[in-house]
This record gives sequence, C-alpha cells and structure tokens, in this order.
Amino acid sequence: MDHLCECNYKRLANANYQWTWVTLGGCVELNVIDSKDLRKRPRVLVRIPDISDVNTVLTCLRKQNPEFNMSEWSIMSRKEQTLAFSIDSDSHKALARSNFKAFWGLGRIIF
Repeated sequence: MDHLCECNYKRLANANYQWTWVTLGGCVELNVIDSKDLRKRPRVLVRIPDISDVNTVLTCLRKQNPEFNMSEWSIMSRKEQTLAFSIDSDSHKALARSNFKAFWGLGRIIF
C-alpha cells in the first residue's frame, strides 16, 4: 500500500470504504455529486387495458417485445391501469422506432 492510499484509508476508514478496499483491492476515490449531475433515465407512461400485477405486465411485454431490455425497467408508480416506468436508453430508442407502440396480447398499447 503506497503512502497516499494508506493516508486516505486511515482518514476514510468507514464500512463503505473498507468494503470497496477489500472488493477492489486498491485505492478508490469516492466523490459526492449533486443529484442534478446524475444521468437522467427516460421515463414512460402506459395504460394497460386490463388490471394486471406489475410482474405480469413486465412478463407480457418481455415476451412480445424482445427489443426491450425489461431487466433495466423499474416501476416508478402505478395508478389503477396506468404505470410509470423508468427505462434504459436502448429500450427508449426501440420504443421511438416503433412510434411508442408495443405489442400487448392481440393488439398494441401506446406509451
């Protein structure tokens, strides 16, 4: 361990830094940033024609729309049949290519 790492390690010896040290095996600099500096993920709203639980919705969308990376989708809110998702940029691009329509059952739903 070089001098700089040793000084930083002693100064920042908390549980998170120790975990990082052990996991990565070297000096790691952690920085605190403002939330405004975080990358923004695309958000979409969709109204599901029937009332289904979120897992069923995600499974159906995944099976019928393989171009969406559903593992990167997270539910932000739900109000009755309307769901708000935070999605990855690749899925957002795929939605844009399909004019913000996705397959759902025998029809399509609009985001």
